[in-house]
Amino acid sequence: MKESSNIPNIDEALNSPSQKAVQEVVSNLPDEQVSMAWRSDLNQKLMAEVGSVRRKRFVLYRLSPALLGVGLAAALFVMRMPPSEGGKLYIGKSSGLEARMLDDYQNSAKSSVLDVDSDESYAE
Repeated sequence: MKESSNIPNIDEALNSPSQKAVQEVVSNLPDEQVSMAWRSDLNQKLMAEVGSVRRKRFVLYRLSPALLGVGLAAALFVMRMPPSEGGKLYIGKSSGLEARMLDDYQNSAKSSVLDVDSDESYAE
């Protein structure tokens, strides 16, 4: 066994006055026993924490494939959507205000300059 040059012998180091002082302080410490109630309480808390982590992992592992499938289906749907015809909006049967607003929007989109005075579709 290799001996350190600073400490020629371990027995001498353990019998040194500083080591004896530490030994005396440690031996005078009160000997406390951990109560079984405290241990039981700690075990219950740890089991609850482990259970919640397991439940989260279970839900995550079960939902990830489903969410991946929904995301892929949505991406395929968007990619396979037919192109719209000229950017025209289609609104089913609309009457009154909705039809006038749609016509006004389509007319303003076609023209580059808005002529507010000639458009009296809102005045009634």
